[in-house]
Amino acid sequence: MTQTVRVEMDVDQSPEAAFGFVLDVENYSRLMPNVNCVSIVDQNGGDRVTHWDTEIEGAPLIWTERDTILPSELRIEFDCIEGDFDVFRGRWEVVATKATGQVHVACELEYSVGIPIIEEIVGHILKRKMIENLEVMLQGLVRGIGGDA
Repeated sequence: MTQTVRVEMDVDQSPEAAFGFVLDVENYSRLMPNVNCVSIVDQNGGDRVTHWDTEIEGAPLIWTERDTILPSELRIEFDCIEGDFDVFRGRWEVVATKATGQVHVACELEYSVGIPIIEEIVGHILKRKMIENLEVMLQGLVRGIGGDA
């Protein structure tokens, strides 16, 4: 069963600083407690391949994803190409909010482990951890960790 998670927040950063923060995947392990390591395997222009080593409640989740970086749109689209997820895709978006002068940062992802019995047992834990990790990352952006605050 495919799940969808969306986490969003307004931050006091420039759009470029917020996008740079989101783009810096190798820094995610400093902010997200369940991320052991993220490494860039290959980068070619606006495309890159990243390898993720994470852990949820002591169980490893490892995958490789292709990221399409769209700097002019302040958007990153990602899609799992191999690993523990049957489906893991989504996007990061950074949008300047003229009314408040803040920047709206959002991540939406769709995921499925692809094994119904596993999803039935740990699905609620996985969803909660996905949301917590994304919220911690956005809170780091608010505090200016890794950004140009």
